[in-house]
Amino acid sequence: MANGMYKKDTYLMGIPEGPERKRAAMTFDILNDIHMTVSTQPEKCAKLMDTKIKVNNKTRRKMSIGIGGGSGFGAYGILELIRNFPKWWFSG
Repeated sequence: MANGMYKKDTYLMGIPEGPERKRAAMTFDILNDIHMTVSTQPEKCAKLMDTKIKVNNKTRRKMSIGIGGGSGFGAYGILELIRNFPKWWFSG
């Protein structure tokens, strides 16, 4: 739709009459409405998306320690056990 190739007639080409065609026509109308809204108000859409991305990034940072963070803690713990094992074994 953005490049003007698709019109309702070309979108519905090959879809038989009946409920499938009605559903496809409604889908096209919804997508066309969204496209017209976004293309006529790019600043507003960009501002909304930037806000959503910032909020999403903040919530992800609070909830996650990162990919592999837990395994890093585990590996560090095992390394410390191996390093300090002789001290514990031979001290007592």
